Amino acid sequence: MNFYVAIGLAVNVMAFALVQVGKKTHGTEVQRGALQLLKGKLWQDATGATFHRSLDFIRPLHLQGLHSCPVDLGPSWLMDGKLQVDKRHMAETIKLQACQSGVLYNIQNRANRLHSRLQQSRENIFSALLVLPLSDLSFHISVAVRTWYGGSLMLVHHILGGPSNVTILLADDNEVEEFARLPRAMRYGGNHGGLGVSKNLGNLRQLFSSLSDSDPIWLSTASRLSLAFKTAVWGFPTVGIAHGRTAEHDCSGDFCYGLRRYWAPGVPVVTLRAPLDGWLRSWQRHVHRIDAPLKFFLVQRSRKLSRRLVAPERLASSWSRALRGQLKITLWRPEMYSILQQARMLYAADALAAVTGQACGLGIFLRRKRILLEFTPAIDGSYGCRWGWDMNPTSEVGQIGRLGELHHHCVMSLAVGVAERTTSGAKRSAELALASRTAGDILTRAEASFTWRTAAKVVPPSLGSGRLRRVLRQAVHLVRSARRQERAAKDEKSCCAMAPRFFACTKICVQLFISCYLHLQRGTSSDGHNAIDL
Repeated sequence: MNFYVAIGLAVNVMAFALVQVGKKTHGTEVQRGALQLLKGKLWQDATGATFHRSLDFIRPLHLQGLHSCPVDLGPSWLMDGKLQVDKRHMAETIKLQACQSGVLYNIQNRANRLHSRLQQSRENIFSALLVLPLSDLSFHISVAVRTWYGGSLMLVHHILGGPSNVTILLADDNEVEEFARLPRAMRYGGNHGGLGVSKNLGNLRQLFSSLSDSDPIWLSTASRLSLAFKTAVWGFPTVGIAHGRTAEHDCSGDFCYGLRRYWAPGVPVVTLRAPLDGWLRSWQRHVHRIDAPLKFFLVQRSRKLSRRLVAPERLASSWSRALRGQLKITLWRPEMYSILQQARMLYAADALAAVTGQACGLGIFLRRKRILLEFTPAIDGSYGCRWGWDMNPTSEVGQIGRLGELHHHCVMSLAVGVAERTTSGAKRSAELALASRTAGDILTRAEASFTWRTAAKVVPPSLGSGRLRRVLRQAVHLVRSARRQERAAKDEKSCCAMAPRFFACTKICVQLFISCYLHLQRGTSSDGHNAIDL
């Protein structure tokens, strides 16, 4: 229902925009066609989206459609502020669409001429170029992990040879004429908090160190560069929607939990765990004892934001008492730290608890099989929040848990009031909608389900009901099981590392013994006395 409501609103906005630019007839046709689409049936794709560890799944340029990412551009050249490719039997100007927006970019095709230029400058050829359209870059960490950052991380580490082989190019120029005519503030001021306008990557700038050893290049400032690349890839796969048909669960104990293995037909779906561990493992200083208290971060949002927890200090105290010291809870304000500091702190933690929002996206930096506890004031149904461990692999936060191979649990919570900073029109609408969350017709309740984002306060369920208490105890069990597995793997690795040394020492000892024995034999036979001095 939310999908249909959103499409209906989008149709009206699109028609209004087309009327404003003088395309009234076309606007009417588009509106009629979109409304006709709403009457059709929705079909679920039965094939499943999977990614292979090779360049095979990256579409060749001549086969790409308007909305196909990633695209293999082949050998490419960055020269005179333009990205140039060498493709025979194609137009001189190739239009490529961004992966998640409708913006089209112009790519120059220098067929037959580019190849000779590349041959002449072999010593200056770099390995791989990854082109990211700026119109696709969301600067919210939760969205970034599920879209451009997660997809780029998978490409770089699984396919393109790692950060040392990759150069990042941010496409913020050479758009098609209709879009290029707009001022830059209008082109890149909305989806990026205004940062894209000033060529600023904001707090996420440090994340690019996990994608490339060199700083990103902005296409609009590359007029003086002349760089050649063996291969270039346009865009990224949207890893957030790549999931298997079913998830495997272990129900052999007192409760069920996901095994963190997702399979499409015969092909394992690639997660972000391996590249993240390779990037973050160097920051891990020690391994916790198996029975040590869980290092638990409870996120409290800033005063100027909505969805703040009610009495978080009392929550932390009651949880610690209920579990008798098995949790070491810290009230955490992520905005006080840089993104690298956040990643380091979480990689050393065991659990992250937060209200549905961007803070949940930081859970991707937890280690494998750690805990991501989500308190959501949304209405179950419009937002996936089935009770149980790893039961919501396609929700916004469930995708984070799946991509990071974490244990995710969603807990329905109470929304109270409307945030003070909410605009007057939205505030009146939200107050009316909050009163209609459990009443009214289906359209009214569907619209009301959106208002959780403007809720002033969020109240998690009390421990008295017993359900949340059980969730916390199960979290302790899951983390300790993960610690045991890590300790066993570490001991096995240590034994494997020591085995060659042991056999080498044994070989030397045997050789020394044989040498001494032979010397003794020779000493006895030559002078008739035992060679005790040996």
